[in-house]
Amino acid sequence: DLFLTGLISGSGSSIQWTTDGTGTFSSDTSLVANYFFSSSDTASGTISVVLNSDSVPGCLIAHDTVMITITDAPVVDANYDVTVCFNNSDVQLAGTVAGANTTGQWTTNGSGIFIPDDSTLNSIYQPSNLDKTAGSVILTLASSNIGNCNVVSDSMVITITPPPVANAGADKIICNGDNISFSGTVTGGGGTGAWTTNGTGTFADDSLLNTTYIPSPADTIAGVIDFYLTSTNNANCNPSSDSMFVIFLDK
Repeated sequence: DLFLTGLISGSGSSIQWTTDGTGTFSSDTSLVANYFFSSSDTASGTISVVLNSDSVPGCLIAHDTVMITITDAPVVDANYDVTVCFNNSDVQLAGTVAGANTTGQWTTNGSGIFIPDDSTLNSIYQPSNLDKTAGSVILTLASSNIGNCNVVSDSMVITITPPPVANAGADKIICNGDNISFSGTVTGGGGTGAWTTNGTGTFADDSLLNTTYIPSPADTIAGVIDFYLTSTNNANCNPSSDSMFVIFLDK
């Protein structure tokens, strides 16, 4: 609504407010009044409000007009909530601000940083280690350079899930001719993994954490080969990998 404070001097003691809009006055006969815009007023974008003096014998009625321009209120959208991984946590933002002005500013309840800055609507948010440990952070986009409009804001939640951690187990020493048993683990992420090696033997099933490797003759001749366990089904996480080696001894 619009707060009006009119002034009249000289002869006459009464006034009347009028408008070419379709809103209403709290009192159209009081110098101090409120004007309440109608939906048609806001749609038109411009109305006039006129203060009229009363009729005094021998005098013309005096008028004074105020032109009111009504700008569009900001409309802010921070975009959807997102889920990211501890080891792949940068978030591409895509906020929008519409209305009379299209600028905005990002804030966070965490301690991460906005790249290149907090006034770029499509910045990248880089969570801090504290954000990651907390498991979630709230980002708020608020309209800026809004003139006489109220600030409008919208928020989004970033949920940060634990990363996968692969553990291939301890290094081993075995005798030539023996098969190798593995008991790897993958915590976080999908909880699954795959084995690879720089050897030339074969796995019973390289997609099982607990599996067996059958060394080739070339493996035993080499004397030492390496094995790698890498997490799979990582979703939005980067894979985790761990290694161990096996030494072959003559029986």
